[in-house]
Amino acid sequence: MQEALLEEEEEEMPGFRGLAGLYAVQIVSSFDNALVLPSMFLYVRSVAASETQAHLFYGAAQTVYFLCRVCGQVVVGRVVDSSGRYGVAMGSCLGLGATGSALYVARRSVVGIVAGRALLGFGSAVSVASLSFVASHIPKSQRTKLFARLMGLQRASTPIAPLAVLGLEGVRKSRVFSVRIDSLNAPGILVGLFNLLALGVVLVVFREPSSKRRATPGTASTKDVVGVLGRTGAWVSYVLSFQNNWNNQVVVWTLPLVTTAAFGPSPIRDAFLFASGGVVGLATAFCLSKRRLFSSDRRMIVASQMGVGCFLVAFAGLVGCSSRPPPLAVVWVLFSLYYAPFIGQMPSNNAMYSKLVSDNPNIGLFQSILEVSKSTARALAGLAIGRAYAVSGPCGLWLATLAIWGSQFVPTALVWSKLAVADDAAPAAPLSRQRQALFYELVPSLDAEAARRRLNQGFVSPPSPTFLLQFSVGDGETQML
Repeated sequence: MQEALLEEEEEEMPGFRGLAGLYAVQIVSSFDNALVLPSMFLYVRSVAASETQAHLFYGAAQTVYFLCRVCGQVVVGRVVDSSGRYGVAMGSCLGLGATGSALYVARRSVVGIVAGRALLGFGSAVSVASLSFVASHIPKSQRTKLFARLMGLQRASTPIAPLAVLGLEGVRKSRVFSVRIDSLNAPGILVGLFNLLALGVVLVVFREPSSKRRATPGTASTKDVVGVLGRTGAWVSYVLSFQNNWNNQVVVWTLPLVTTAAFGPSPIRDAFLFASGGVVGLATAFCLSKRRLFSSDRRMIVASQMGVGCFLVAFAGLVGCSSRPPPLAVVWVLFSLYYAPFIGQMPSNNAMYSKLVSDNPNIGLFQSILEVSKSTARALAGLAIGRAYAVSGPCGLWLATLAIWGSQFVPTALVWSKLAVADDAAPAAPLSRQRQALFYELVPSLDAEAARRRLNQGFVSPPSPTFLLQFSVGDGETQML
């Protein structure tokens, strides 16, 4: 009996019900930023004792949000590894998000705002469950395309925010169940409602995958994790994610501070600025979903990061280190176009990382580490933003951001050749009808040598770089080419 050659068998692409939870999570995460961010600084300032305190607590609210997100990501990673219950993990996080939104609205104080953002941070750990699902149950050849689709869905939701903010501007001071409601805390109500709607989708529509990849918590030692990361070069995704999330946090969360100081408070104006960035991000994600536009995740990452660097230099010179604020039109153009390279690298980085580590059974652990690197960057950036705009001035913050951006290229160069494995998972061109017919004609012939010769001569092309021709020989044995 000849020895069988084994190859990982990829699962089929889940249908709508299998992906419904992922879609719902993406919409909720976009609404949290798009609805709350334009008015959050004004909300904090309305209850703070001074302008300096407002800047400090604005940064603290961001930091607490992402620190709690880190804690939640560790827990969610262990849950999905041990049980494979993605729906339970996503539903629990969305429930926490709805609770945090209620606290954000009801407790009109600095402490209430920070506490509400803390619970929302725990709820935002839902991203670990969705990414673990992709890494475990989506074929490698489809992951970059799916990540681009999810990113596009997230950005498509962002332009809706200005319409919501316009409606909320008409909300005058009123009371609902003794809770004071106005245009500053009303966005929290919408975020809570979207969390509840997403929870309903997960409970009613989402279907758990029939095959669950499970791992016992704690079976992956630190040595095992380090070994996988070192062997595959996947650790560079942590560097890429850290700097990218730091950069985005600084750009996005300083925008309301810059526009309020230069042009006066206006949540509607800021909402339209975020919406324009969302439109550009949507267009970029649509292009990325057309997988044939690029053939390499690692090259797409580097090209996008070069674009991000150009915009960071412009932001630092015109916004961060300038004594005179630029015209609003310049801010609008810079902020909108920045989203093209920023969104450009995200699907590729997530897909590349999942391809490199997905053969490990503790996929939830690895995805939680990636998400922790993102949240840690945003938490530290929140502290830096609060201190810079309250005490030391913004120029140092923007120069540090440029230095962090530049730090990614040396680690990327060190593992460049290892990352090529992820490129090999890209789908190959489909077979022509003639070649398909010839290929399947060989299968019942059971002539392994003839099939191998025809493949080598180029008469038949396998449908992907990892395709194996499998057939049965006379004694029931399985052989693969």
